Amino acid sequence: MRLIHQHIRSLFPKTCSRCQRQFATYRDYLAHTTPVGAPVSFDLEQGDTKPADSIGNLSMANCPCGTTLSLSSEGMPMADLWNVLKWIKLEIERRHTTLPQMLAYVRQQVINRELT
Repeated sequence: MRLIHQHIRSLFPKTCSRCQRQFATYRDYLAHTTPVGAPVSFDLEQGDTKPADSIGNLSMANCPCGTTLSLSSEGMPMADLWNVLKWIKLEIERRHTTLPQMLAYVRQQVINRELT
């Protein structure tokens, strides 16, 4: 969770492409956006925990103006990404859960980490 949280915090400030609203911090983003759907890991959907070129991992939310914004794993150091993907895959097996359920759990834990 620490690696994901650190990476997400590094994505701010973030600006909405439509209304130009700036979210100064991850906390600001969480306070003023609405999550959309479940997070997605295209890498894990392909069964790849060590992608040479990551397809992507996304969490989306709507800006108050209605534009969908995304937070992605783009720019995360590859070794960190591999560790995260491997951990998620192991946790799915250990917990006997699905990828979407695990990704939703991870998103909520990262949000909780930011808000505490």
